[in-house]
Amino acid sequence: MKRLLSICLFLLFVSTLGAENNILMMATTTSTDNTGFLDYLQKKVKKDLNINLRWLAVGTGKALRHGENCDVDVLLVHAENEEKKFMEKGYGIKRVQFMYNDFVLLGPINDPLNISGMDILDAMKKIFNNGKIKFVSRGDESGTHLKEKELWLKCCKNIPLNKTYYIENGRGMMETILMSDEMEGYTLADRSTYLMYKNNIKNYRLKIISEGNELLRNPYSIIVINPKKCPNVKLENANKFLQWLLTKETKQYIEEYSINGEQLFKIIYK
Repeated sequence: MKRLLSICLFLLFVSTLGAENNILMMATTTSTDNTGFLDYLQKKVKKDLNINLRWLAVGTGKALRHGENCDVDVLLVHAENEEKKFMEKGYGIKRVQFMYNDFVLLGPINDPLNISGMDILDAMKKIFNNGKIKFVSRGDESGTHLKEKELWLKCCKNIPLNKTYYIENGRGMMETILMSDEMEGYTLADRSTYLMYKNNIKNYRLKIISEGNELLRNPYSIIVINPKKCPNVKLENANKFLQWLLTKETKQYIEEYSINGEQLFKIIYK
């Protein structure tokens, strides 16, 4: 009896170990993590594919470096130009844009610069020219930071580095929003993280100042790491995950994710 019990316990241990070894490692952005989206996705990945999805949530720049360092099997990122460079260097074998949200310019409810409703480039130009009201930047080479720099260059042909009103905090999206709130300043954020912020901060003092410009569209890509560069990549699981993301059922599941009835991500290709 004891022998039988020992065998059963050993088999249980082996099966558990095997399941835990069936891991897919992903480097991704703080926005997908802060919003709870990855926890939501992880449950269905486990149910449908029997794969244990694990992730590192960092800025897109750091996520791409994790890919180059062979730390992960797939990337979920949102910086199109940097993604293309990554692919050109041969670190990825497949790249698919599959969902999107958008960026919004946030600012204090009292909007001291009176820029609410302005086009994004006009609003940022007024912030640039004012030079007093704080602007909090992620400053971390994330997809959001890269978009912010692109907007500064388009509106003002310069990035306000070394200006007293321009604060680079090197943090994630939620921390940047919170700092902007505390400093009564402006910041660029993805809409999904802002909705999560609103949902969790009782007396939030930020509102959307500018939105809707096509420049603010924010597509997310899934990238499968190249096994020729990274021999230990779990290619079979990575390919399964990619194909699963593109199924009609998963697309619907993604679009059903919401906060207080507000949809966070939309599918690019139905």
